[in-house]
Amino acid sequence: MSATSTRTLRRHRGLSRCGQLVRSLGAAIGILIALFAAQPEAHAQATDALFAQGNDDYIKGRYQEAARAYTELVEQHQVSDPTLFHNLGNAHFKSGQYGRAILYYRRAIAGAGGQLKQAVERNLDATRRTLQSRYRSDADGSQFIYAEPGGFLHKVTHVLSPTALAIVFAALWTLWLAVLIAKRVTNAGGWGRAALPLGILAVIFGALLWGQMYLDGNSVRGVVVAADAKVRVARHESAEGKMLPEGMEVLIVDQSDDWTQVELATGGRGWVESSAVEQI
Repeated sequence: MSATSTRTLRRHRGLSRCGQLVRSLGAAIGILIALFAAQPEAHAQATDALFAQGNDDYIKGRYQEAARAYTELVEQHQVSDPTLFHNLGNAHFKSGQYGRAILYYRRAIAGAGGQLKQAVERNLDATRRTLQSRYRSDADGSQFIYAEPGGFLHKVTHVLSPTALAIVFAALWTLWLAVLIAKRVTNAGGWGRAALPLGILAVIFGALLWGQMYLDGNSVRGVVVAADAKVRVARHESAEGKMLPEGMEVLIVDQSDDWTQVELATGGRGWVESSAVEQI
């Protein structure tokens, strides 16, 4: 065999080995792609089966088992769905865990719409009424009212809904600009006198809108989920404290593994055991 033929044969052998290597790598990549593609499908099947199990337990009156199945979907499978939250709230309500029912109804409302949102709001109201009968005043028989948490600034900035504030601010700003343009075009003094109060009102409502967006974006809300929770002046069990109604919504100011500082609807602050409060 000539030297040229030998070199040609070696080249063919090298190309053959390269081809085999490429084919092997292609097969390995194909297997990995198939495995990764199968994972979401397997996860979806597992979550669907768990959700169906929870629904079946609920229909059969096994409310605690239903709550465990739904909770596994939320905590282990990281499923965030308003229908799931609504079902979990219903299961907790039927189990007598009213604080947790309120927690999941509030989570459901954040993402629900239409008829589902209306149903969740009705169930939330019914749960609060159930709890209110537990916290009657010994003095006058009045009932505890579940108020929105937050201090003075929260109350001031939330006088109107975000949509209403935005509409009023936009209308005032538009009128103010229109008055300024009319004043410049006509040179009439009356337009100048009208521009000042409109400008002041536009600034006020703009500040309210900004304050509302800032507070809502930077505040963390929670729900008291324990029936025997106490808010204390310091973070230890021997500190002075008073009972905190189950289902009450609070602002979470600071949090550690054992203790959580909360702000109540009255503006007062205190410390609660972290196990007694869950973030919405």
